[in-house]
Amino acid sequence: VDLAAPGESIWSSIARNYVYDDFSQIFFEVLWYWDSVNPYMFNDGTSFSAPIVAGAAALVRSHFPSLGPLQVARQLVLTGDNRLYDNPIGRRLNIQAALATPLDVAPLLTAPSLAFAPPTPNPAADAVRFTLTLPAAMRTRIEIVDAQGRLVNVVIDRELGAGSSSATWDGRDRAGRRVAAGLYVAVLRAGGEQAVRRIAVVR
Repeated sequence: VDLAAPGESIWSSIARNYVYDDFSQIFFEVLWYWDSVNPYMFNDGTSFSAPIVAGAAALVRSHFPSLGPLQVARQLVLTGDNRLYDNPIGRRLNIQAALATPLDVAPLLTAPSLAFAPPTPNPAADAVRFTLTLPAAMRTRIEIVDAQGRLVNVVIDRELGAGSSSATWDGRDRAGRRVAAGLYVAVLRAGGEQAVRRIAVVR
């Protein structure tokens, strides 16, 4: 998943072309606050996320008419917010940033060439090792952020050569203090691409 969008507790319409049985009506009323009369209630699912992203794509294409379909998709991904989820998925949609940030985005014609292996060990009680592969020499930065998206430390921020490289985070913040147990995210940025990996720190 390259881009996430809200899909939880969405107020939306419900199908009215058939009669609901008593169990379904009670289920809808208790869990999703249907009033048994008007065809609206709360609901969850990716079927709500998808049209939000489609609408955002239409807004970006309208605002930047020179962008092609793949460039619009890239604009949405690159301007998204970093958030910690329970699965390793991409950024959260930020429509305001997508419209306010004119990026020089190239079409994504092939799969991203940046490779970022899962960190080891994970969960980690001490140091964590990262392995990455770059298609060419480029400026590379690995940041550690906490569950609120705050910068904890910078593991590496310099030019790396093509091929495989590794880096180690010692489990400390920028002040040299050991971080508290919890979930953290390693964010790799290189060559205009981004990859994220989740880390569970245990003490």
